[in-house]
Amino acid sequence: MGWDNYHMFEFDLEGFRIGEVDENEKSNGYGSDQILASTTVKLSDVITEQKDIINYMYDFGDGWKHQIKVEKFIPIDKTLKYPTCVDGQMNCPPEDCGGIGSFYHCIDVLKDKTHPDYKEIAQWFTKKYNIEQFDKEKVNRKLKGLDKYIRKWISGD
Repeated sequence: MGWDNYHMFEFDLEGFRIGEVDENEKSNGYGSDQILASTTVKLSDVITEQKDIINYMYDFGDGWKHQIKVEKFIPIDKTLKYPTCVDGQMNCPPEDCGGIGSFYHCIDVLKDKTHPDYKEIAQWFTKKYNIEQFDKEKVNRKLKGLDKYIRKWISGD
């Protein structure tokens, strides 16, 4: 997505919850012990069938919900870099812009420089921000730095 990953997150696949296990919360009984640690679980442990659907939540306060559908399994090609973005739509919303409803409100405000909230909201967005822009090459450059971590997470190597 292009975010900075400083908010809590969770993947959910039919009750298998994967995220950050906070030892302080775990000992206080807040339920974090119900979450599998994202640093140790492998995707192959929980994704077993084509058409599996994984729900991903990022930034619980803003409530960014994503749904990932497994289209097919392909053999791992050790010569390729993973992950690789093959397609996408729209530009990533800025971090902390308040969730999907707030994001679209911000987009509407940015279209009207006379809006009373324009200056404040414009601070979250770069001057060249274009909601329709999607740069697959830029995404893959960002993903390139994650390939060793992701390869281990996918295959367990």
